[in-house]
Amino acid sequence: MISATLIDVETGKVEKSETVECECRVEDLTNSAAELAAKIAGLRYAPGQQLTRDVGFGGIYIKSEPAEATVYLDGLEVGKTPATLEEIAAGEHELQFVKGIYAARKIVRVRENQIERVTVILQKQPAKLSVTSSPPEAIVYLDGNSVGRTPYMTETDAGEHTLRVELEGYNPKEISVNLVPGDLSRQKIELERAASLQVTSDPHGAEIYIDGRLLGKTPGTFTIGAGNHRVIVKKNLYRPQSKIIKIEAVEQKTVSVNLQIDPGFQIWLEKKSDYFWHKSWFVRSIVGAVGGVGGFYIGYSDFSRAASDRDKAREDYIHATTNEEGAEASQDMISSDSRGEVAMLMQIISAGFITLGTGSTIWSYMTYPSKPSVEYRLSGINPRFEIGPSKLSLGVQLGF
Repeated sequence: MISATLIDVETGKVEKSETVECECRVEDLTNSAAELAAKIAGLRYAPGQQLTRDVGFGGIYIKSEPAEATVYLDGLEVGKTPATLEEIAAGEHELQFVKGIYAARKIVRVRENQIERVTVILQKQPAKLSVTSSPPEAIVYLDGNSVGRTPYMTETDAGEHTLRVELEGYNPKEISVNLVPGDLSRQKIELERAASLQVTSDPHGAEIYIDGRLLGKTPGTFTIGAGNHRVIVKKNLYRPQSKIIKIEAVEQKTVSVNLQIDPGFQIWLEKKSDYFWHKSWFVRSIVGAVGGVGGFYIGYSDFSRAASDRDKAREDYIHATTNEEGAEASQDMISSDSRGEVAMLMQIISAGFITLGTGSTIWSYMTYPSKPSVEYRLSGINPRFEIGPSKLSLGVQLGF
């Protein structure tokens, strides 16, 4: 069998294709090739004779409503309406017109050396598309738009369309479909289970970067392609962790990361703890000193009143005219003496508080550190911390 195809070199369109049955020797191939060429050219061939036309040729003038419809002649695209088709072999030919969801078909008989005039009115004939998948319930995208889930059926414009089917846990599949007006195109999609990677961390809530892209926070599960992938887990104030993970097709893999607190942040915590300890002691010292002053004042006031009351009771005792008045004045003197002793003890204790509080306040002030500040920055996977300024306005910068 010998076949030949006539192709328009400018457009790449197939104009005509013919086949000749041949069970012959090599030396007979010349005659078979000549016969095949004659068929493509529409000529009559007989071995040893001059080629002659087998059929005549004519033309077709075509137009459509609406215009700009794509025209197919015997299944081959030949242009858009309106158009004139020339050098068409005499005989019956099928014309097909397509524009969006509108289409029409017409059989035309071409006569030799004649121009046939054809006018057609396109009718609404949407193409039909049926999509099923295994497993079902996959999301269907038609020309980039989500249109439903499998099983899915719709009517749409004829022509080339991009069909994409996605299902979580499976590799997406995308194909091109050529829809014919009025015809039903059935597409059954077999989905393959995808590889997945689960990332966990202690503590959780860390950012997950896979191949440089931030995909979420721990814990998280992601569908990725087979092969080697770089996984970076980051969390503020902790050392980032980076790993190269090799994952096979349809493999479900888990990566667990134990994050360690960064030494730079630990130093900051220690300085912060020291600062708050001094601050607490400083405040307590001031409170103790102020409390001592208040206690000393109260003790002094009570001692003064007790002394005054004792002097008054003594005068009453001297001038008493009866035994009852003398006994009452004596009891008042004893009570005043007791109150005076308590007030004196309070003054002594308060003086101790004043001394200790004042000394502690002075010591705390002299050794009081400045409040540390921390700036956390990421540079690749190497964090840097800045601590300072200190009390002496010295900046300390730690790099890791």
